[in-house]
Amino acid sequence: MGEKTELRGGYDSLDLGGDYSIIEAKVPVKYIGKTVGDVGFRKNYNVVVLTTLSICEESSAIGGTKRVTNIHGVARLSSVLNEGDIIVMYGKKKDLEALLK
Repeated sequence: MGEKTELRGGYDSLDLGGDYSIIEAKVPVKYIGKTVGDVGFRKNYNVVVLTTLSICEESSAIGGTKRVTNIHGVARLSSVLNEGDIIVMYGKKKDLEALLK
């Protein structure tokens, strides 16, 4: 339990044992601009969206830039999926893989 692996397409996953995983994946293009509720992750894919993340670059104290991850809190049905965002999802491996195809 707790072994981090990589799914097809380069998505990070955390194997919870058995059939279940938590994965991080870029928001698929077809869902950009839609809300979690619009997509119907639970109803259509039997997957729960836990949160969304965005990664941006900020200026560092020494004049360079650094990558910063912004966690958007617990996902709600009204959470908007933006281009470049990462969605963190929980579900059965087969359901997660079907969603990402």
